[in-house]
Amino acid sequence: METRSVIVQEVISPGSIRASDGQTYVLRGIPDTDEEFGNFAAARKLVEEALLNTEVFLYDETAKELPDLPGVEVEAFDGAGKAIAPRLAAQVAGALVNHPVR
Repeated sequence: METRSVIVQEVISPGSIRASDGQTYVLRGIPDTDEEFGNFAAARKLVEEALLNTEVFLYDETAKELPDLPGVEVEAFDGAGKAIAPRLAAQVAGALVNHPVR
């Protein structure tokens, strides 16, 4: 399985990032929403605090082009090989419904 690392340079929305390779990625499993949604800013900030300027690892074999969204849907992992999505997804979902998960 091909693994590569990228640095998260921008958090576009809670579920979308722009990486050091110039590509936009949709993070599989992370809830996403439009800017008009009431708690968008809080959810986006959570993802920024967790991922901005950090190295994440992507498995190319599980990447998938999305016809309706810009970017490639990926599974992201930290340096220890642990999936980023489960905990971050719960935190983002909590922020979106105004019930923060600690």
